[in-house]
Amino acid sequence: MDAANVTRCCDAILDPGWANDDFQRNHNMKYWVLRGRPDVNDFDEMLKPGTSGYWTTARIPKDLTPGDRIFIWESRPRSRVVGLAERGNGKEYFDENGDPRFEIQYLTPRLFYQASIEELRQIPILGDASFLKAGPATALLALTTQQAEILFQYVYTRNPNLGEIWIDIQPDLNSEIVPDAENTLALITHTHMESSSLVSIENFEHVLRNDVLSESQLLALQALYNFPDHSATARQLAAVLEYKGFGGANFAIGGAGKSIANELGVHPQQQRPDGEPAWFTIVAGGEPTTSGYLWIMLPELAAALERTNLIDPEIGVELLPDEESATSKHEEGARLRVEVNIYERSSAARKKCVEHYGAKCVVCGFDFESAYGNIGKGFIHVHHIVPLSEMNHSYVVDPIRDLRPVCPNCHAMIHRRIPAFSIEEICGLFKQ
Repeated sequence: MDAANVTRCCDAILDPGWANDDFQRNHNMKYWVLRGRPDVNDFDEMLKPGTSGYWTTARIPKDLTPGDRIFIWESRPRSRVVGLAERGNGKEYFDENGDPRFEIQYLTPRLFYQASIEELRQIPILGDASFLKAGPATALLALTTQQAEILFQYVYTRNPNLGEIWIDIQPDLNSEIVPDAENTLALITHTHMESSSLVSIENFEHVLRNDVLSESQLLALQALYNFPDHSATARQLAAVLEYKGFGGANFAIGGAGKSIANELGVHPQQQRPDGEPAWFTIVAGGEPTTSGYLWIMLPELAAALERTNLIDPEIGVELLPDEESATSKHEEGARLRVEVNIYERSSAARKKCVEHYGAKCVVCGFDFESAYGNIGKGFIHVHHIVPLSEMNHSYVVDPIRDLRPVCPNCHAMIHRRIPAFSIEEICGLFKQ
């Protein structure tokens, strides 16, 4: 059933205590719980990352603004968190019944582990939240920053495949919140998903030579291989593969692991907190980092890709010669990762940008082919002009709108300050 046509909400019950300094520092962004009735909402159908839907309420709160973060709550009889979303940019409008509608963008599929009202009521701070109290079956309720961060940590640590989402409040994956018998918060160690390979190089070769993987699964593995140390986060993969949101990358890597496991009759040794198999561990290890959960391709799979000649440098990330050293180690011995704007290193996006604008700097006009001959043909950096603060989790780069070709010198000057200079500003500073 189409989410835009199924949801009717009662008046929102608002907690006026949300406004505090934390929200002001984060561009007045707010957090909400959007409760929906299961008898009129098909959550399995509507919760698809990168899609959007319109919800109806008798009165839309004036302070509900685009970018606000939303926990989707399935109302009675189950009463549980089922997904995450954000207020979309779509304009509010009135439907044929005179009810106002507002857009939300879904960030997750239906969660595997769906935190229930019973367990959440045991957690201090959350226990007093208005969405856990009796009230209308459908309503939009505000959360304080503290309540939202604790709720998000509880949900996120029990759904590790969510990848990079709301990274400014993303919890430490080495620990998770659990309610204990004393009604206090306790921290327990969360297992690192680093695995030794269950599959030999030869068996990986068998899978690759016999078309076991879907096109999207193979493409994701080829892209992961091309990252430094064959390591990347879901957001990085999604960016270079031009997925709308990181969910597609999660599904591709997890799906690849499951397809290989089913073909070879093996089973992951690790489980997710909800008890489901951690399928991605068939193809990659993993570890939490400050930039999100990092997948690290198993060396046996990397070797099999090489042996079967399935390495394609045109897929995924592209590092320029002067960026060989543009990597740094994560804390505690984590693997290497690219320390550059990933949208500027997407092979596919870069190619489309250069095809449109040409391999000539838009700032100084320098053309490497004119200066160096054939060895300079096609060489140019590309600059991503969209500020990171204006991007949400469903952002997809538009190579014509969002990228510009620039020479390495001008590119370096653009990034001489934070935030970066605009193309127009740097053109104004350039002296012929």
